[in-house]
Amino acid sequence: MSAKSQRKLVLAATVIVIVASLVAIVLIQPWRAPDRIVNDNEQNQEEVKENAPKTSVQSAKDLADALGLKEEDIIDIGGVLRPKRDLAAAKPRVTAGEKNPIRHPGRALVLNGDENPQVAGLFEELQQEDAPQAAKSALYKPKPFDLKEYQKDPQAYVDKIRPGRVFQSAEPGPGVTPLVADGPTYAQVIQGEKVVLKVKAEKGMPVTFHTNQLGNFDNLLRTVTVVADDDGIAQATYLAGSGTVNFINILAASPIHSEDVLFIVDVSLPE
Repeated sequence: MSAKSQRKLVLAATVIVIVASLVAIVLIQPWRAPDRIVNDNEQNQEEVKENAPKTSVQSAKDLADALGLKEEDIIDIGGVLRPKRDLAAAKPRVTAGEKNPIRHPGRALVLNGDENPQVAGLFEELQQEDAPQAAKSALYKPKPFDLKEYQKDPQAYVDKIRPGRVFQSAEPGPGVTPLVADGPTYAQVIQGEKVVLKVKAEKGMPVTFHTNQLGNFDNLLRTVTVVADDDGIAQATYLAGSGTVNFINILAASPIHSEDVLFIVDVSLPE
């Protein structure tokens, strides 16, 4: 027999031994595992019994004595002894004539659809059967920013409400500057007050401010696009109106600047 044939026989024998061992393990293990499981469970149950807290409450009288109650104040619920007071109706936090300590922040502003051109334009779009998704939510991407088209009619771009513009910042690269805040990014106000939010942008370029919470900008919406003035300042006035409370997040972004600016307005309810 050649050396090559011998190596093949040795390899075949090794494979057979390995397979036989695996088969033996598979066949034997199921017969042994249940015994171990049963024994382990029995041992665990014994340990639980031994470690269980001892109680002297064996009757309604015992429980009543332990709680300082009368025996008639104890009832049996499904085999469990409980004091009647545990099942009594909860006392209302506010009774008639009392002032409710939990103040409601109010409700969101309701629009008619004709308050201003931006509101009217948005209402008109949303009433169409093929209303653009980008007009409904910041989750939908508006069409890419076209600088030449914008420069032809900046006001048309501003008047079209597109919340998703706050996620259309320019990609970082040569000649692209980041959008930065021009002033504080955190403000504390009382509900009903206004706060002016400012960012530094290129002169004449658009910046969009958006919040997915309550409150509104000067256009009475939660999204507004403004144009940077001659000093390169783009600003939006946010009203912490009815329904606002605690932290309100407002995002600002520009299609010609990289990054975005997050403003936080901390709203407190009036006394």
